[in-house]
Amino acid sequence: MKSWYGDKSVTLAEIEQQFAEWGRIKFFYPYRELSAKPKQKLAILTCMDCRITSEVFGITEPGNAVIIRNAGAVLTADSLRSLLLAIYELEVRIVAVVGHTFCGAQMSNADIDNLLSKIENKAKMSRDEVLKMLGVSNPVKFFLNFKDVQENVKKTVELLQSHPLIPTEIIIRGYIYDVKNGKILPI
Repeated sequence: MKSWYGDKSVTLAEIEQQFAEWGRIKFFYPYRELSAKPKQKLAILTCMDCRITSEVFGITEPGNAVIIRNAGAVLTADSLRSLLLAIYELEVRIVAVVGHTFCGAQMSNADIDNLLSKIENKAKMSRDEVLKMLGVSNPVKFFLNFKDVQENVKKTVELLQSHPLIPTEIIIRGYIYDVKNGKILPI
């Protein structure tokens, strides 16, 4: 099956079969009794990049940490909402912000313009219509582009550390995951 962007991809039926199969796997069943509260009292704010799995962080068992993902591992209203729930309801005490090398969210203004052109063409809408639908006038702010991953992680850590709704006793640290060598380095 060809997808709309031209590459061969898995069909919806194949994905649904995979989901059904997962539910029949014997080793899954012990995890249904897990608490929603992470054992390590850890939340990880990281990128949505498919190269980043929980195993990257040494988390091999469900129930150890909360993982919050978005493009670029940036602090957004939604990631803040998730972190507040994790801290106040799930007893998280450590927050790790983990960016990574070769991040697709490292976008120039030209990259954002190209992305918007793709959206316009596929949606058959004008740029103004797309921006209106997104509720923004500045696409650069909306897509939260950045040029330097390390600076982006530092900024996110600083925003969290200074945020009035994040308790001061919460430990917040930043890291960079190198997708080429697998190392996670502190910032």
